[in-house]
Amino acid sequence: MSDASAGARWRTGIWRRLWLLVSSALILVGTGAFVGCASLVRVAGPAIGGAALYRARCEERIIALTLDDGPVVGSTEALLEVLAAADAHATFFLIGERAELHGELVQAILAQGHEIGNHTFLEEPTFRLEDAQARASIERTHEVLSAYTDIHWFRPGSARFNDEMLTVAAELGYQIALADTFPYDTFITSTNFHAWYIRRSVRPGSIIVLHNAHGRGVRAAETLGRVLPLLQEDGYRVVSLSELAADPSCTLPIEPLPEVAESMP
Repeated sequence: MSDASAGARWRTGIWRRLWLLVSSALILVGTGAFVGCASLVRVAGPAIGGAALYRARCEERIIALTLDDGPVVGSTEALLEVLAAADAHATFFLIGERAELHGELVQAILAQGHEIGNHTFLEEPTFRLEDAQARASIERTHEVLSAYTDIHWFRPGSARFNDEMLTVAAELGYQIALADTFPYDTFITSTNFHAWYIRRSVRPGSIIVLHNAHGRGVRAAETLGRVLPLLQEDGYRVVSLSELAADPSCTLPIEPLPEVAESMP
């Protein structure tokens, strides 16, 4: 190897390490912001104490993929194309207003064997709503989505919820699902980072969350195009939440959330 080639490789390695260091610092800053926000907006104790699923315990290498905030014209189709190419399934947590406007995309999601979940009627932090508003948002979205299929899963906006949301979810037969693998795609734009973070972080039973609005869906499609083949090389099957729940190698503990819950702004 020439001195020039060796020098180029050394410089590339230095930049890669610097990039990982900066990315890690951003994660720590973001995590600190989430902790600070949680201390300011304290949600009801029982909700934080153990009422949501954020990962399963699986003996086999199986993980669930979830996609929030759709359907969105253009990016939802891109996501479906990538998932079809990888023979992977996902749970699309849909915004009721967008599902109402784009029923053809809801049908396309279901036609490819994916499932849909309730992500409230508008894209907004659900915990900021009055109880009556939150109930109305969840129930209105249920009416829209249940016209297509049975709905089993609910994810509140920003992944924070209170006792009223728990009550409504129970009345509608929902399980609240969060995630344990969130590659910070709401504020870090690098798809290289997203793919690296997902592959580094998942373990059997993990639940991944990516987002499908405000340009994030296009990035999510690129991320999945990168990471799904790598996960499959690692022996993972990527499935919907209901497929994860039905897998005989998995149990679904409803555990206390980590100190920094997988908050998704």
